[in-house]
Amino acid sequence: MSSSSVTLPFPQAGCYQYECSNGTVTIFILGQSYHCSQAGEVLTVNQVNNSVTYTGTIICPSCLEICYDDFENCPEAAALYQVGASTASSSSTTVNATPDPTTPSSTTAPSTSPTSSGYGLIPFLSFMLFGILTATLMNIAN
Repeated sequence: MSSSSVTLPFPQAGCYQYECSNGTVTIFILGQSYHCSQAGEVLTVNQVNNSVTYTGTIICPSCLEICYDDFENCPEAAALYQVGASTASSSSTTVNATPDPTTPSSTTAPSTSPTSSGYGLIPFLSFMLFGILTATLMNIAN
């Protein structure tokens, strides 16, 4: 079975599973996790699934944008709404550190820290929407 690769020439957005933990956002695409260390960071996606190569980039959202109501896992939100955060401690919440995105996914937040997750609209520059991909591959095959 040969591998196919298709890239559309315009930016798109998709709905992807995400998780907030310790002030950072992790995005899950096709079973792999992508760790965002800061808002606006551009992560490269390059995966093969069912002999189709998926390539593109993700523009990371800020913790505040996507986890605005999770005050425990997004200290920026707590500081913004002044929930359980003082003015003195809010300045220390602006620094977020995560492992390198190429580090295996076994390096995650400690299990004692609760996380929040869900699905959200995250900008994705490529073709990850299956309907468009399927239609494009069918057109190429014909």
